Amino acid sequence: FAALFQILPGFGMGSLSARDVARDPRQISRYLTNGAVAKLALALVTVGLIWLASGLMGHPADRRSIIMLAACLVVLEANVVFVLSFFQAAQRMSTVALVSLAIHGGWVIGSLVIVWLGGGIPALVGVRVAMTAAGLLAALALVHRRLQRITWAVEPRFIWRLLQASFPFVLFRVFGAMHLDIGMVVLATLRGDVMAGWLAAAQKFLRVFAFIPTAFFGAMLPAMSHSSRTSPAELLRTLTHGCKYQLLIALPLAGGVCVLAEPVVGLLFGSAYEASASALRLLIWAIPFSFLNSTLRAALASVDRERRAGSLLVFGVLFNILANLLLIPRFGHVGVAGAVVLTEALILFLELTLLKQALPGFRLAGEAAKPLAAAAVMTAFAWVSRGA
Repeated sequence: FAALFQILPGFGMGSLSARDVARDPRQISRYLTNGAVAKLALALVTVGLIWLASGLMGHPADRRSIIMLAACLVVLEANVVFVLSFFQAAQRMSTVALVSLAIHGGWVIGSLVIVWLGGGIPALVGVRVAMTAAGLLAALALVHRRLQRITWAVEPRFIWRLLQASFPFVLFRVFGAMHLDIGMVVLATLRGDVMAGWLAAAQKFLRVFAFIPTAFFGAMLPAMSHSSRTSPAELLRTLTHGCKYQLLIALPLAGGVCVLAEPVVGLLFGSAYEASASALRLLIWAIPFSFLNSTLRAALASVDRERRAGSLLVFGVLFNILANLLLIPRFGHVGVAGAVVLTEALILFLELTLLKQALPGFRLAGEAAKPLAAAAVMTAFAWVSRGA
């Protein structure tokens, strides 16, 4: 329940800071201190909204206490991401990984102790809150020691500018969260929960791979932002290689799963979900588009086109709603899969058009030959061995 509000405390400020500080590392203290003030206000709003919504939902007292613990967790996790964005800007991704692993490792160990002692859900959530808070303090200390000495200087106008400049990155997150879920809501409304369950099974397979474009976005945004000010040629090279590597992962994956949709669904979900295979066979082709779209968004943000990219995503959401309303009555859950693929393809076309205006030298077609060959080999192998 608390995670429904997770976009608000983050508010895209981590991505904005990673981009801007990558261009000018001297701004670390200014962005961190003023961003922290803005995030304190966002945290209070988030916790207040969760408390109010929980009351309106009529949650009993014991559940409500757990929800409020989870609200604190959502806020703390958003702030850990924000502080680690400064290491992301410095392209010290190992520090980001180590802090994240330490937090989750501490949570696992603490959870095992709680379970061994017979503790319940409040204690488990409490351990995670404590570990995340410790990780946040450790990340702040690391910024102070390894990147730049933190000096507090609150600038109200700059805080307001941060909030305004972060909003397009909020749209990036909202589109990523909505484009799969809109069809589920419309499908459940028009065709019922059974068919929605078939779609959910196919969607779960896609969500497994969502970390890949997220990781690429996090690593490439600061690199391309730095290059946009120092070497446009390096920016083009980084973008081109990023797109090629994303396609090398996504196209063979899509080809193989398309052929093996029935056994994949049978293995993961059982025979009751065999109708999911037809949706998965189509839905898997959204992966190459979504992988590329994530990389192109990072490139657009690195050349200050994030506002226009955000408006494209709003258009994409509207298109997705319309496509679902047209396709679901006739094709059911397969129609939702088609709407997702069409939306991702449309967004790719629009983002490419916008990016070519900013980077006329960018050419995607030339990088697709080897990934397409790899996909052909994977698809052929999957077809030959499908009975194994």
